[in-house]
Amino acid sequence: MLKAYDRILDQVKPTDYTLNTHSVRDVLGMFAQHGLRPVSSFRYSYSPPGMQRLFSQDSIYALIRLIYGRYPRMRNAWLGNECIFHLKVT
Repeated sequence: MLKAYDRILDQVKPTDYTLNTHSVRDVLGMFAQHGLRPVSSFRYSYSPPGMQRLFSQDSIYALIRLIYGRYPRMRNAWLGNECIFHLKVT
């Protein structure tokens, strides 16, 4: 959904840069090349565009916690398009 929003927004007001997106597999491969391995991860998504106009930051945060849970007991990871990794040196 956010990719579609970004495409539409880019037609209306183009940015001065191109967004560089990588898959989780690509990112993990880059980590491995530098001797790092993931110990754990947490996946989540930002709220849809415009939500901050309707709800407070605290309400949006509570909604994200409701959907994705808390570390280390997260849920609905498949919905997330953002990821935080805890890394260790191999």
